[in-house]
Amino acid sequence: MSDSAVTDQRPGETAADRRSEFVPVAPGGETSSAEGLLITAYVLMWAFIFALVLSSQRRQQKIDQRLTELEAGLKKLDQAAASAAAKDPV
Repeated sequence: MSDSAVTDQRPGETAADRRSEFVPVAPGGETSSAEGLLITAYVLMWAFIFALVLSSQRRQQKIDQRLTELEAGLKKLDQAAASAAAKDPV
């Protein structure tokens, strides 16, 4: 047995006495507060949401750019087809 376990016992105290007696914990045992953990969780959650929105915005911009390129390509094809039809009436 360690020295601290032996010195914690009171003279004449039995194991049954120790089990039924309430002994409060000394203050200062917590290493972090719940407030700090809550704030950290909220900061991480908002950072994740911000990253998700930013990523979605960038993807949407790429899609818009690609759509514009495709529309320009279709317009050129339509113009080429129209000019070919005007040259060769069937």
